[in-house]
Amino acid sequence: MLCMSGTTSAPFTIEGNGVYDDVHIDYTVPADAPTGLFKVSVYDTNDANVRFDFYTRVYNKNNTGIAEAGQACFVTAFPNPAVSTVNVSYSNADANVTAPIVCYRGDWTQGMVCGHYDSVDYQGSEWLCIVPIGDTTTATPSSSSPYWRERIKSGTSITVTASFVVYQVGNSGTTAPTGTWSNTVPAAQQGKFLWSKHVVNYSDGTHTEVFSVSRYGTDGTSVSITSTAVNYGKSNAADVLPSSWVGDVTQLHVLPGDYLWTRTVVNYSDGQSTTAYGISRIGTDGTNGDPGAAGQNGQTTYVHIAYATDTQGTNFSTTLDRTNFYKCWGTY
Repeated sequence: MLCMSGTTSAPFTIEGNGVYDDVHIDYTVPADAPTGLFKVSVYDTNDANVRFDFYTRVYNKNNTGIAEAGQACFVTAFPNPAVSTVNVSYSNADANVTAPIVCYRGDWTQGMVCGHYDSVDYQGSEWLCIVPIGDTTTATPSSSSPYWRERIKSGTSITVTASFVVYQVGNSGTTAPTGTWSNTVPAAQQGKFLWSKHVVNYSDGTHTEVFSVSRYGTDGTSVSITSTAVNYGKSNAADVLPSSWVGDVTQLHVLPGDYLWTRTVVNYSDGQSTTAYGISRIGTDGTNGDPGAAGQNGQTTYVHIAYATDTQGTNFSTTLDRTNFYKCWGTY
């Protein structure tokens, strides 16, 4: 579609002698417009079937769009405002559709004469005149008028008027307290919940509330070891606990192939306990080894005894004299 700017539509203010007036139309063509015909026509006010096309121009679209895109163009006409109205349209050659172009007239004033597809601002909204081509109206724009359609409704901007945070202590972490909120953070007891409420007020009288909650923790209790106990047992498999336990490992009669278990129990001051197990296996005897090689023949051994009468071992004699007192003797 064509973009219009600084547009004037007829009928228009009578200048000079009040018989003829000039219409100056400024427009630009966007690059994405389809191939089509831009046309300015003058209609007879008394007979819409009487039309004179005093300006036409074809715009062709290529691979990059409309070649004349962005160029400032203008059309000047001099119809008789007493008997004529002006209509601006663009025909889409691809879709074989002719669409009128909106002519923006600015603010509507009392007694203003508007024609087909004139656009005016009135009471904060933009209104489109929908009288038939060639017709005009001086009716006030309104939703009840058959000559006007509200294009852009008026709106009221909404602003934040106030924002603040208040606090309160509660007993629940899921249900907000219903008491009085404070601007300062109150002291809370152990186990209680501190609630904060962020309130935002708006200019339209509405408000929003956002809650957050935290909990004051309670004092903890230190836990200590009150006792430990180590016991022993035996079983015949690594995945079978002993059926009985003893406090002294020497009381167990463990055989090769048995599993020796150790159980350590730790008791704590809060009544809890932990149990840990250790396990080992008593090895079994190995198979007998191969017989060793036969040894060499041995020699006959003899034992000789010698006697001495002093402790130094001197004067040894191999003859036993029973009348002597021997203090040393030896073998060789």
